Amino acid sequence: MSIDPETLQLKILEPSQTKMALARVQNRSGGTDTGSMGLQYDPRLLEEKRRVDEKQPPTPRITSVDKSGQRVADVIAKLLNEGDKPEGLHIVRCIGNRIVTGTAVAKEIEDIRPNVESIKAARGTKLDLFHSIPATQCDPESLERGAPGFPGLDGSGVLIGIVDIGCDFRHRNFRHPTGATRIRYLWDQSVDSAPPLKDYGYGREFTADDINKALSAGDDVAYQKLGDPPYVPAAGAHGTHVMDVAAGNGREPARFGGKDGPVPAQPSHPGVAPNAQIVFVHLKTFEGGELGNSRHLLEAVDYIFQKADELQMPAVVNVSLSTSGGPHDGKTLVEQGFAALVAKADRTIVTSAGNTYQKQDHLSFTVTPGNDRTIHWRTDPRHTDPETTKNEMEIWYSGKREIEVTLYTPSGKNLGSVPLGATADLWDGKQRVGRISHRYHDPNNDDNQIDIRLPHVDDAWEIKLAAKPLPAAAEDPKKEKDKKRSESEEEDSGIEIHAWIEQDDHGLSQFEGKTDPFYTLSAISCSKATLTVGAFDTSDSACFARPFEATSAGPTRLVPLAQKKQPTRRDKPDLSAPGVRIVAARAQGGVTVLSGTSMAAAHVTGLVALVFQLVLRSGKGPLPFSTIRQVLTAGVAPLVPDPFHPDLQVQLGAGRIDGQICMQEVLKLKPAPEYVQKAAQESDQKTAPEPPGSAFLEVHPTTDGASYPPNQDEYRDAIEFLKSNFWFSSGNGSGDPKSFTECLQKQCTEGKTLRILATPLT
Repeated sequence: MSIDPETLQLKILEPSQTKMALARVQNRSGGTDTGSMGLQYDPRLLEEKRRVDEKQPPTPRITSVDKSGQRVADVIAKLLNEGDKPEGLHIVRCIGNRIVTGTAVAKEIEDIRPNVESIKAARGTKLDLFHSIPATQCDPESLERGAPGFPGLDGSGVLIGIVDIGCDFRHRNFRHPTGATRIRYLWDQSVDSAPPLKDYGYGREFTADDINKALSAGDDVAYQKLGDPPYVPAAGAHGTHVMDVAAGNGREPARFGGKDGPVPAQPSHPGVAPNAQIVFVHLKTFEGGELGNSRHLLEAVDYIFQKADELQMPAVVNVSLSTSGGPHDGKTLVEQGFAALVAKADRTIVTSAGNTYQKQDHLSFTVTPGNDRTIHWRTDPRHTDPETTKNEMEIWYSGKREIEVTLYTPSGKNLGSVPLGATADLWDGKQRVGRISHRYHDPNNDDNQIDIRLPHVDDAWEIKLAAKPLPAAAEDPKKEKDKKRSESEEEDSGIEIHAWIEQDDHGLSQFEGKTDPFYTLSAISCSKATLTVGAFDTSDSACFARPFEATSAGPTRLVPLAQKKQPTRRDKPDLSAPGVRIVAARAQGGVTVLSGTSMAAAHVTGLVALVFQLVLRSGKGPLPFSTIRQVLTAGVAPLVPDPFHPDLQVQLGAGRIDGQICMQEVLKLKPAPEYVQKAAQESDQKTAPEPPGSAFLEVHPTTDGASYPPNQDEYRDAIEFLKSNFWFSSGNGSGDPKSFTECLQKQCTEGKTLRILATPLT
C-alpha cells in the first residue's frame, strides 16, 4: 500500500480522548510547569488502546486475544505499593517487591494507569548473533595455572540458564557419557500444555526425566517423542550454538552443517563450563518466527533462578537478546526486574551488548533555543502497510527542559507540531496511519520521551526539534535573590538529544547524514545489574582484541555527550569476549559458525560458572553480584592501544576476558565467615541469629553535596556500596536483603537516621 505524504494530516488528541486530564503530574525535576498535562501514558500502550478504538489489528508480539475474546497486552509494571492488585491488570509474576509482569486489557489501559507507578508495554526482542577457549585462557591448563590446587574446573555444581530459541536436547554436547541429558529443565514458552505451567500460566515444561525418556527411544525419533506437538529445534537454531559455547562438552564430532565430509570429523571443542547443569527457556515466538517480548524474557530469567533455588545451586543466566528503543540509562522496568533478581547472592545475569554499531540507527546532538535541529529518517521499505508498520523511533531528553517537535513530509510540507504532554495521530483522510506521542516525565527516570510511528514513504521524513528557553530560576534561599533570568539564559548549554530506531534483526530503517555509533548498546544491557559483553575477533593475535565490527558501543545515556570518549567515564559494556566466526554446536547435529555479541556473552556466562565453582571449592562465597562483577572486570587482559581503533573501551569495556587472571582474582577474595556461609545455606529460614562481629550501620539524612531528596543515581550508588561492602544477614529487620533498599529509600525520603544490622565483608 503506497501513501501520498502530501495528503496526510496530523491531529492532536484532545485530553478527553486519552483521559489525560485525570490527574495532576507532580513536577519532580524543577522544570516547566506542566500541572495541566495530567497522567502520561506509555506510547506503546496508548497505541494498543487506539488500535482497539480504531478496529485496527494488534501489534504483533505485544498484544493477543485471551480466552474471553478480549485483546490483552503483555506488560511490565511497577506497583504503587507492594501487594497492590490494580483492577484490569492480571499479574503473573512479582519480581522483587513492586516489579510485576502480566497482561492488561487493552481497552482498559487508561483506567489502570492511575493505580500504578509505571506500566509499560513489553518490547520485542531480537537475537544478537580459531578456537576461542584457549584464546581467552579458559582451557583446563590455564585455569589450573590461575588456581593451583583446584584442578578440574568445569562448571560442576553450577547452573547455567539460557534464554533463547532452539534447544537441541538430542545433541551429544549436552549429554553425559551415558547418553542421559545434562538439561535439568526445558521451558517451551511457545506451546501451551494442559494445564499450563504453574505460576506462569503458559508454555510447557519438560524435566530431565521427560527428556531422557525421549532420548531412550533413539536419536532417530527423539524429537518426535518429546511433547505433543513434538519439540523440534530448527536446524542451526541460535540457542543451541549459544548453549554450546557456554556449557557444551564436545562429545559430538565436528561435522560442519551436520554432514559428513571426505575425511572423518574431528572431535568438537568443549565450551567454557562443560560440566555445568543447564536450564533452557525457549522464548515465546510468534507467527513468522518473531521473538517474544520483554515480559516473557523477564519471566524466563525469574523461572531459571527459581529452579536454581530449588536445586540449591549458584546460577548464571545468559541473555543473548536485545532491544533498541528505550532510555538507555539502566532504568527500564525489565532492568529493574533484573536488579531485583540478582539482589540475592550467587546470581548473575549476562547480556550481549548488541550488534548495531554500523546500523545508523542512533543520533545524538545538542539543540539550543533559536538553533533548531532536523532529523532525516528513512523508513523501512518492507513495512508499507500502515496498520502493521514497524517504523518506530524514540527520542529521549532531560525532563528539566522542553522541546517542540514538528513533522514535515519529504517535500517540506509542515504537518503540524506536537507540544510536550500531547499525542497526535496521523491521518490519510480514511484511517489512522501513524502517531507522535510527546510524553512528559517518564516515572522511572523523570525524562521526557517522544515516540514516533510513521508509515513508509519513498523519501526521508523530516522531524524538526526546537528547544524552549530555560525556565526562570526557582527561588533558592542559599543563593542571591537578585539573580536575573538573563544570566541563566546566557549559561544555557542546550538540551542533549538521543534518538534510536526500534527495528528487528533485518531492519533497513536508518537516519540520513552523520550518525553516532556511541550509545548503541541494547536497551536492556545498560544496568549495573547485568554483565554487558562486547565482542572481539580472535582470528588475529588475541592480544590486540580487535573489536567485532558490529559490536555495539557504550556508554549509557548517564554519560554526557561531551564526556563519551573519556576513559574515566566508561560505564558499559563491562568487558568483552570472542564473538567472530565461533564454531559451536548446530541444532539437529554437527557444528556451525556464527558471529556476534551473542557468542561473546556465552563465553562470559561459562566463565562466571567457573568462578562460582571455584568460590564453592575455596570457601569464598556466597558472593553478591557486585563482587562477581568486580572479579570479572578485574580478571581481564588489558586493552592494547590501537591507532586503528581509538575508541576500544566503548566497545570492549575493561578488556578481554582471561580465565587464568579471573581465577587469581577469586583466590584474592577473603574467605566468607562461617556464619555467612551458614546464613546462605539457611536463607529459606525466616530468622537467623545475629552473626558475630556485626554492627549497626547508621545511614544519615542527605547533607551538602547531594540532592534532596536523593535522585535515582544516588540511591543506586549508595545501595551498590552497601551490597559490595557488607553482608546483610536474613531475618534482622531492616538488614534483610529483600527490604533494605526500601528502608534506605524511606530513610532518605523522611530524612531520618536509619540503623541497619550488617557485617563487614573485608
